[in-house]
Amino acid sequence: MPIVLPDLGTETEIRISSWLVDLGDHVEAGDRVAEVLMRGITFDVSASAAGILTGIVKPLDAVVRAGDTLGWIEPHSQPIDDRQPGEDSA
Repeated sequence: MPIVLPDLGTETEIRISSWLVDLGDHVEAGDRVAEVLMRGITFDVSASAAGILTGIVKPLDAVVRAGDTLGWIEPHSQPIDDRQPGEDSA
């Protein structure tokens, strides 16, 4: 599931200012996962689904636009570290 930069209603340059989670971290839908900076104002980017952050496409300070994929979440019902022996990941 992609993490997509929403339309912030501007054509002004937008940059990734911070990733708030690390690869492999579990996130819930709506969790803040990144911050972007536009004209000195910081905006949150939220996870659209629960799962594990499996990829970061846009690194810190990358210039991004509305609709860009910033990263990837692999949906899981629970964090990898919390699975019991013998449980499937899907």
